[in-house]
Amino acid sequence: SDPLFVAAANNNFELDLLSPCIDSGDPAAVYDSDSTVADMGAFPRLRQFFAGTSTEDINVSADTTVIITEDFTVAASDSIVLESGAELYFGPGVTLTVEGSLTADGSSDGVISFLPLDPDSTFGGVVIGTDDGDRDDDTYSYIQISGVEAASIPLTVHGSATLNHVTIAGNGNAVSLSASDVVDLNYSILEGTVDGTVNNTGSFTSSTDQFTDYANDDYTLLAEAAGIDTDT
Repeated sequence: SDPLFVAAANNNFELDLLSPCIDSGDPAAVYDSDSTVADMGAFPRLRQFFAGTSTEDINVSADTTVIITEDFTVAASDSIVLESGAELYFGPGVTLTVEGSLTADGSSDGVISFLPLDPDSTFGGVVIGTDDGDRDDDTYSYIQISGVEAASIPLTVHGSATLNHVTIAGNGNAVSLSASDVVDLNYSILEGTVDGTVNNTGSFTSSTDQFTDYANDDYTLLAEAAGIDTDT
């Protein structure tokens, strides 16, 4: 059967998220570092699964893929650290709510992405904080959110925050960002509008014409895009 490589035509033989080769290697071999049966082939796909409510602090590195199968809440007593390059994938309609501490400091070489597990499905977005809005100016950088359903806002922030180099595109809702307090939006591109008080520095909202191929989910920037080299 098809092993479902990421891009065999381009000599990328890493296993796709849905590859049947994951956890299908020798059960007698040493387990992969995600504590599961070894994968087939030379390139293991490390995964963590989350649902319900956290019971401890969470750290997501670039070499481990998170799959959120049901609505998941990071409890107020816990923290979640998303390292540069972290990937989080969501089942249909699933929402991530972070009531505890969130560290999300991506980079231009390692964007933190929130995406649907199945490219043909959608998920319920990301909610940071609770309605009491007690967060105070946390900073989140280099984040992509795509594939959120029309009934949900891709990113909701309760409390103040700074967002640097965020791309929110390929979602169903006309609103991309909802803020209950003041959010500083720096050098970001949002396909939709914002709801709440947002201070805009070098950012674009209701903007889709700067992407290479917006209709086909390619959200890299065109060579002539106005958003290039704006962060000086």
